[in-house]
Amino acid sequence: MKNIILVLVSYLLVSCAVGDPDEYVSITSPEGFDGPVGRIVSFNIDEGKLTNNRSTPSAYDKERIEFASISGGTIGLSASDAVTSMGIDDASLVKTAVDGFYLSTQELSQEQWNVLIKEAGVGTAIAITKDEEKLPVAGISKDEIEVVLSAWNATHHFQLRLPSNNEWEYACRIGGTETDTQYAWGEQAADSGDYAQVETTGPRNVNSGTRDDNNLMNMHGNVWEWTSNSDLRGGSWNDNVISSSSGNRLTMRTDVSYVLAGVRLVIEVAQ
Repeated sequence: MKNIILVLVSYLLVSCAVGDPDEYVSITSPEGFDGPVGRIVSFNIDEGKLTNNRSTPSAYDKERIEFASISGGTIGLSASDAVTSMGIDDASLVKTAVDGFYLSTQELSQEQWNVLIKEAGVGTAIAITKDEEKLPVAGISKDEIEVVLSAWNATHHFQLRLPSNNEWEYACRIGGTETDTQYAWGEQAADSGDYAQVETTGPRNVNSGTRDDNNLMNMHGNVWEWTSNSDLRGGSWNDNVISSSSGNRLTMRTDVSYVLAGVRLVIEVAQ
């Protein structure tokens, strides 16, 4: 009898892990928030479903947002805006503990934003051309983002939200092989390579550029990203590398739509 019970339990666990995404197992499984850095989960915006964990990202899809598992830990984070002409003053860093979470591997594209608005049932879709579909959505206020996410969360098990300042900076700083670094690739601005979209004529597609060790893209440049603390992080295509460093932040009015400000999301299970 004991063996039969064990078999049944094992069957149920496997069935949940690989079965209907509505079982909401992927993100709460042992591979969840404590999973390997860079673990990917894929969230279908159109259906509100999460697919199983995997180790490699898939191709861009306007109806799907991919999230990377960011393992929790304790590193030095900036207590306030500490950027100078030479970068971040390391003396300003405060050792801070951050719980694990899932952060979207890319900024939200313009067409993904429109799909999210449609499913949330609030907001006005933005007019975009074929060439703009994969560009990061920008020119949306934090207030507008919160209204859309609140409407979405009211009817879905999986909750979408903005990352906190600490979450955003933590994910950015541990993007490379070292920790407490100014950039996702390391400590030196000159080593930015294709990680950053800065000092150029405009943004690039959200699925362009080099992924860091967390599988995150465009944490530096492209568009500033809102946090739940009403700060903008990461710089934009119009800024230099130092302005896009991991510790820099701009505290802005939440009711204003800034042309260089976009969004990257966190996903979690409703409590």
